[in-house]
Amino acid sequence: MANCPACSHRVNPGAKFCANCGGVLSANTPSGIAAKRGEGLSQQVGKFSSEPSRFASITSSKKSIAPDTIDAVKRTLFIVPDWFESSFQVLLDENKLNPISVIALDSSDDMTETLRDIPASYAAAGIRYIVIIGDWGSLAPARIPSPLAHDGDAFCLSDSPHHFSDDSEDEEWMLDHLAHIQVGRIPVTDIDIIHSLFSHTESSTRNTDPVSLAVSAECWAEATHEIVRSQGGGTFAKQVAKPVNRNLLPKIPVVLSPGWSEDDLVPVLDISKTEEQIILFNVHGMADEPNWIGESIDREYIQIFSPERIQDFSKTILVTEACYGGALGYDTISITEDFFHRGGLAFLGSSTIAYGSNSANLGAADLMAKHFIEKVNEGAPFGEALNHARKALEDDDPFIDDYSKKTILSFNLFGLPWMKKTVAKSTLGRFSGSSSGSVLANARASLANRTSGTGSGVLGQARERYRSRLSEINQGFLANTPEMLEKLRTFRDYDKITESLNQWVGKDAFIQLESVEAAGQKGYRIGFKSQEKNGSKKQGVIVTDADGRIKKMLSSK
Repeated sequence: MANCPACSHRVNPGAKFCANCGGVLSANTPSGIAAKRGEGLSQQVGKFSSEPSRFASITSSKKSIAPDTIDAVKRTLFIVPDWFESSFQVLLDENKLNPISVIALDSSDDMTETLRDIPASYAAAGIRYIVIIGDWGSLAPARIPSPLAHDGDAFCLSDSPHHFSDDSEDEEWMLDHLAHIQVGRIPVTDIDIIHSLFSHTESSTRNTDPVSLAVSAECWAEATHEIVRSQGGGTFAKQVAKPVNRNLLPKIPVVLSPGWSEDDLVPVLDISKTEEQIILFNVHGMADEPNWIGESIDREYIQIFSPERIQDFSKTILVTEACYGGALGYDTISITEDFFHRGGLAFLGSSTIAYGSNSANLGAADLMAKHFIEKVNEGAPFGEALNHARKALEDDDPFIDDYSKKTILSFNLFGLPWMKKTVAKSTLGRFSGSSSGSVLANARASLANRTSGTGSGVLGQARERYRSRLSEINQGFLANTPEMLEKLRTFRDYDKITESLNQWVGKDAFIQLESVEAAGQKGYRIGFKSQEKNGSKKQGVIVTDADGRIKKMLSSK
C-alpha cells in the first residue's frame, strides 16, 4: 500500500490514476484501489451490513479470459466493497487484467458522490464502463428523488447517477444527457461467478429468435405480445393461456398467468441451453417479498416465479417489467442474485414501482423492455442497449413525461455492460448478506402498508403481500365529484375510459382529472388509485387528447 504523490491518498499497485484527485501515477508509483470516504450510506437506502455475503468465495477456476473481455477491462472502472478488495485484485492479477482503476468502498461510503465525481482524468484515459460488484448491503445505489413521488416511492435507486443532473428541484433536472459510460452491477461477491462472466465465450450456435419465452400477466397479454411482435417475432409468437407440455409450445410462446402457475412454468424454464436466449417477464413484483405474481383480467392473482426454483440460467438474458423486479436487499435471496448463482448472463429490472400498458400502445416499462431487447438482438453491448432504451423513453409522449423519467431512473443493468448476445457471424460478441429486517421496508419508509381484505392459503397470502406494497391514497387524488364526472362524459372515449377504470381499479376508484399542455399539445390526464376493500390496489394514468380520445394508459406493475 502506498500514497498518491499529489494528494497523499491511499493507492495500490495497478491503477493508472488516483481515484481521489485524478492525478496521473507514474510507472514507479504503487497505485490502484482507492478508498473514498463519504456520508453514511445507511441514511440513503436503509441499514446495510458491510460483511461478506453468505455466498462469498475467494477461489477462482482457471478458465481463460476472452480477448474482448481483456480489452474491455482496460477501459473499465471497478467499484468493490473494501473487504472484497484483496480477493478481486488476486483475480485481476492471476488473469493479467489491467482496469483503469478499482475503487474500494465500505458500506458507509457514498457511492453516489463517487460516481458523480469521476475525475476528468478517467475520461481522458478512455473510461467506457463502470462495473459495481456487490449487493445493496455492500454498495448501495444512488438515491435520486422520484419525479412521481405520489405513488409511494420517494426515491429511485440508480446505479448510474452520473447520467443525471444534480438539480433535483428543477422540473428539467432529470437528464442533461446520456453519458457515454455504460454501467452494470454484478450483485454477488463470488469470485467463481465473476471469473465465469469474464471467461464466457460465444455460443456454438446462434439463437435467431428475438425472445425465446415471454411470461405475462393475463391482463397485460396484448402489451407483451406487441413487444415480442415488434422484435420480429411475427406469426411465431403465440399466446398460451393454459399449461401444455413444453414440447407442444409454439416457437415463441407468450405464456399467460394465472392460467400458468409457477409449477407449470419451472419445467419450461429449467432446461439445458445451447445458445443465448432472452426471457421476458411482464408480471407483478412486491416490495417486501422477492416473488413475482401473475394477474388475470378479473384481478385474480397467483405466484408465477420465485428464487431458487431454476437450476440452470446459463446463457440467459432476463428482462423483467415487474415492480421491484431488479430490487435487492430482501430478507432472503432475490431473483436477481439467484439468477447469477445459476449462471445467468445479464438481467434488467426496476428498483421501484414500474408502469406499463394493457394494450399494444406501449409506454414506460414496456418501452424500456422493447428498446433494450431490440438493441441486444442487433448485437449491441448490454450497457449500450440500456442507454439506448433510456434515450428512446426520453422522446416518448410528453404527457407522461414523469412516468418515463421514473422508468429511466429506476431500471438498472446487472451483469457486465460490454457483454453481447451472439447474433450473427459479422457481429459475433464474446461474452466476455443477509440483514436483520427488510432492507426494502427501511428503504421505502414512505410506502405505507395497508391491511385490507382477506385471503386463504398461498394465493391469499400472495394477494395480501402484493397489496401491501402499494401506498395510501395520496391527498392529491380526490374522490369523484359531479363536476369531474360531467366533464368526463364529454370525452370522445368516455365509454372506453370508464370500462378501463372499472377493469383496472373498480367502480369506486379515486380519480383526479387534470388538463395538461406539453410540446404545443393540449390534453388531459386521468390519474387513478383503487379504494377497493377486497381487490388489488392499482394506480396509474389514462392520457387523452384535447377531445378526450385515449392516447395511452398505464397501470402499476
